[in-house]
Amino acid sequence: MTLRPLLSLLPPAVLLCACATAPEPRQKGDPNDPLLQEQIADKKLTIANEKAWRDYMRVLMRLEDALETYVGLIGNGGVTDGPKKLGQVERLIHDLVNGHDVNPADAVGPTRGNYSHLLATAADGSVVANQGTALAALGFSGNKEVLSVLVNGAMSTDPFLVDRAVLGLAVLRDPQTPIGVLAKIMDDPAHAEESRAQAAWAIFRVQETVLDKEPVLTVWRRLVAAEPGTVLAPVLMTAIRGLGVTRDPGFADVVARHARHPMPKVREAVAIALGRMNAQMQVETLLGMLGTDETSPNVRLWASKALTQLAGGVDRGYDVKAWRQVFDRQPAPVQLLPAADAPATTGTAVPKDK
Repeated sequence: MTLRPLLSLLPPAVLLCACATAPEPRQKGDPNDPLLQEQIADKKLTIANEKAWRDYMRVLMRLEDALETYVGLIGNGGVTDGPKKLGQVERLIHDLVNGHDVNPADAVGPTRGNYSHLLATAADGSVVANQGTALAALGFSGNKEVLSVLVNGAMSTDPFLVDRAVLGLAVLRDPQTPIGVLAKIMDDPAHAEESRAQAAWAIFRVQETVLDKEPVLTVWRRLVAAEPGTVLAPVLMTAIRGLGVTRDPGFADVVARHARHPMPKVREAVAIALGRMNAQMQVETLLGMLGTDETSPNVRLWASKALTQLAGGVDRGYDVKAWRQVFDRQPAPVQLLPAADAPATTGTAVPKDK
C-alpha cells in the first residue's frame, strides 16, 4: 500500500492534529540553537586543548635542548662559553619550567602552567623520554615539593630515569635530599660510570646546603680511604673536592695519599684541597706535584697556587728550590689548642665556599 492511499483513509481531524503538532524546521546554522551552541563550544575547547598540548610538546623539546646544553657546560666546567652562558641556560630552564603554555587571556578552558604539566609528566611512564625530561627539568623549579617526585625517579629501575632524576636532585639542592639514595647509585657497578660520577656530583652539590654534613663526609671519608684503584677516578675526584671545601686540615693526610693518582684530574683535586686546608704538613707533597716529574701542566699550576696559599701569598711559581727556601725560613706552624668549651676539630667543619 502506498503512502497516499493510507493517508486518505485517516479522518480529517487526525490529519489536522498531525499537522498542528509537527515541529517547525529551524534554518541551517541558526545561532540560537542550543545544540549548535554546545557543539561550537566543544569545538573551541577541543581546539584550545589541542593547541595547549602542541605548545607543551614544544616546551618539552626546548627543555630537552636546554638540558643537553646545561650538561655539556657542566661537563667541561663551563670553560667553553664561561659562567655567563651557564647562568643563561639555567635561567632559561627555570623560566620554561615555571612559565605557562597557554595565555590565560586567550584560553577557553582552564589553564595549567608548565610546572603542573611537568609534575604530571614526571609521574607518567607512558613516554619515558618525556618523563625523563620532566624529572630533570623540575629540579630547576626551586620548589621543594618536587623532592619526593625526584627521589622516586632516582629509585626507578630504568637507568635513564635514574640519571635524569639525579640531575634534578643535583640542581634542586634540597637540604632534605636523602644522601643514601645517591650513594647507592654511586656505588652500584650496574650503573654506567657516568651515572655513578653524576651521583657523586649530586652529593657534592647537596653538601653545600644540608645542615648535617656528617652523612656526606662519611661517604667522602670512605672513598678516599679505600684501596687504590677500587674507586672510579671521577668519583674519587669529587670525594676529594668534598673534603677540600671543609677546609679541615684533619683530612689532609688521607687526601695526600692520592697525590700520585694516574688521573691528572684527581691530582688537581688533591692540590686544590691541600691548599684550601692550609695543610702545612703537606708542603713536600705539593713540592713533589710541582716538580718536573709531574707531567700535567694543570697539576703543576694548582700545586703552585696551593703553595702560595700555604705561604701566605708568597709566590715562587714553579721553582722548587725557591719554594723550599720560603718554607725553610718560616717558623713551624703554631698549633692552637681549642678553648676549654670549644669542641676539637673532628673533620666535620661546615664548608665556607664551593
